[in-house]
Amino acid sequence: MKKYIILLTVILGSLWGCDVLNQEPISMTTEKNAWQTESDVTAEINAIYYLAREALIGNSGGYAHWSYGEFRFGDLIYNSLETYLKDLELKSENYAIAGLTNWEKFYTGIVQCNLVLEKAPLIPDDKFSVYPKSQHLAEAHFMRAFFYFYLCRIWGDVPLQLRATNQEPLPRTKMEYVLKQAIEDCQKAISNLPWRYQQEEAQVRAIKATRGAAYTLLTEIHMWQQNYEDALIASKAVIDSLDYSGYRLMPMNTSTESDIIFKGRTEEGIFEIDLSTEHKELTKTNLANITLCWPPYVKRQDYFKTVYMPIDTLKNLFPDDVVDLRKTLWFDLTNVYDKDIMPMLLKFKNKSPESTSTTSYYEDNIIVFRLASLYLLRAEALAHTGTDRTEAIRLLNEIRTRAKAPLYNPAEGDLETAIITERRKELVGEGHVWYDMLRNKRILLYKGDMYNESVLRDGAWTWPVNQNSFNTNPLLNQTTFWL
Repeated sequence: MKKYIILLTVILGSLWGCDVLNQEPISMTTEKNAWQTESDVTAEINAIYYLAREALIGNSGGYAHWSYGEFRFGDLIYNSLETYLKDLELKSENYAIAGLTNWEKFYTGIVQCNLVLEKAPLIPDDKFSVYPKSQHLAEAHFMRAFFYFYLCRIWGDVPLQLRATNQEPLPRTKMEYVLKQAIEDCQKAISNLPWRYQQEEAQVRAIKATRGAAYTLLTEIHMWQQNYEDALIASKAVIDSLDYSGYRLMPMNTSTESDIIFKGRTEEGIFEIDLSTEHKELTKTNLANITLCWPPYVKRQDYFKTVYMPIDTLKNLFPDDVVDLRKTLWFDLTNVYDKDIMPMLLKFKNKSPESTSTTSYYEDNIIVFRLASLYLLRAEALAHTGTDRTEAIRLLNEIRTRAKAPLYNPAEGDLETAIITERRKELVGEGHVWYDMLRNKRILLYKGDMYNESVLRDGAWTWPVNQNSFNTNPLLNQTTFWL
């Protein structure tokens, strides 16, 4: 997709409320020759996906997607950030932590979405021959909803910008209203996106917005807001589509089969951020580069850059006496540092042919949504509402059956806890666990030494807003806990 960036109309838009404020959009094409054809729109939309990649990868050393949704909970420990996360030193001047408090890249993506939504409608309909204009607009609506959903889960209340340029500063908007806008964008996307791209399916499967991705994002938003009935409606649309959308759980009996899933663009993928060699989207800021820090993946142990699962956590999730393919396929227990076992996550290990004798590149996509996660999300909603316990157990057991793990037995505990725990196991390393625990109000259960109800109400669950944003926006206010 990088070949399209030469047509990126907005790199740093006019963003009151962000670090790139009070500027006119920077165009790499002129207004005279831009926004005239479908290929112009396609290029600008591909730029949105590129900007999503940049936002989720974050600044060097931050590993944003995983830091926000994974490392903060602590099932996976990232040595470089662990002290800051454990001590809630999220206003630190450490370059990686400071980068994680900066929402600029998310808003740059939002501005690009807004630009497409403003400019593309001005192009005559007869200029669109590959896909209808409405479908291109639907992609922009989906991606804007995606950006805002991410922002809300990280910062709570955020500025709501719906124009490519703003002449006035924007204050933070209550999260519920931002998510209301995201829901509206999802609904517009659902109305005009296809379930699959027949013409180029193998190339764009899961990395380009589809109706299934929009329904799944809508499910996630409703679950975040604990609107379980609405989540059930949205998730059912995906479940009912399997015969024609092409989604299915992929086999996972061997390491090779597991690798196929996490390289991406499979029938299990619903929405992913492309990091492939084929599309020249490789990066060294990929989870694999900090999980595979031990032989035989590198020539020497690199403890300080290592991500690992504490052995006690692993044994709690995957007991020694319980069969589970995920334990044997996804973890290496032979790594020892200073006499301590440091289990290495092997989930993402698709090495790129671009790798050299001194530098390893991995091309596993960022798996944002996949069918297994939707199954468990729907099972969770069913368990919360009590509407169909049998269906909730069936969905849970589909995931367990693939892993050859024991089927659900009421003796192991309540169903809701079993499903949430299953998400911890199935989605490890995919950036879900922190958000799962937040929306299920289980942070105190696992992190009661760090948090209490009072500080959570004051916003301790969020990240602070970077100081640079206040320098350019007089209407911003800091979250109470971070004052």
